[in-house]
Amino acid sequence: MPGCIAFSNEHFYHGRLLPRRLPPRSRRLEPALVDILVPGGAKKGKVNPAEASALVDYLVAQLARSPSELEGLSVGIISLAGVEQARLLRSLLLGRLTDAQLARHRLVVGAATSLEGADRGVILRAAVASKGAAPPQLGRTYEQRYNVALSRARDRMVLFRSLRASDVPNPDDLKQWTIQRFAAAAAGQPAAASLRLSSQVGLAPQLKPSLQ
Repeated sequence: MPGCIAFSNEHFYHGRLLPRRLPPRSRRLEPALVDILVPGGAKKGKVNPAEASALVDYLVAQLARSPSELEGLSVGIISLAGVEQARLLRSLLLGRLTDAQLARHRLVVGAATSLEGADRGVILRAAVASKGAAPPQLGRTYEQRYNVALSRARDRMVLFRSLRASDVPNPDDLKQWTIQRFAAAAAGQPAAASLRLSSQVGLAPQLKPSLQ
């Protein structure tokens, strides 16, 4: 979907990519980008337990709905803060989902490299970092990781974050770029307008998960 590849297209490919996949409206997942700020999320050591729980709750709830938007779709979960968060997520998921669900949705959990060269219908991204525990993510290595993580979704990307844009002081930090993109999409605003606003006040979440 154009909305899923727009971030990578703008920041890493200079607008050269031409998205050609646009399913009929009746088969699209809208919105393509979902932004979820986790209340009380905090990085402890190398993991963010509250964020992991929120992500797993969201996925379990989505799969339990009838009909489910995720019916027939593959799912990938990516942590950009190392394998420790991925291990925590995998452990929680194994306790909440059946083997049949894991197989049906071809669930993959790992760092960005886990899906390099592959894709999934839906990608759930764990930001992990929190206020006061968010070292800068700059340079070629992080650009490669973010490019992979933000270009694996065919239909939808969901960002789980404990940070606000105002918690990231460096405007070139990839975390801030990502937060601004997802927050702008959730607010229904053009990305440029969001970037101007976020530099002054930070963007609050516009969408919260339904865990019914």
